[in-house]
Amino acid sequence: MIRSYILACSTAQKGQGPCKTDIAVRLRHDLGTGEVAPEAILRDIRDTSGSLHLPPLPGRGVG
Repeated sequence: MIRSYILACSTAQKGQGPCKTDIAVRLRHDLGTGEVAPEAILRDIRDTSGSLHLPPLPGRGVG
């Protein structure tokens, strides 16, 4: 089982270049079946300085 985040933009302007990601989708990929399933959509993933802040992925130990 693999869990990961995919970063995305809620809006994009044509011709404006790369957008600043403001949404993260947490996905689960079952290597045995090949199934990929979204687990959560997270918004407000950046602080006021623009730094990315995402919660730890489930199933991962700390330390």
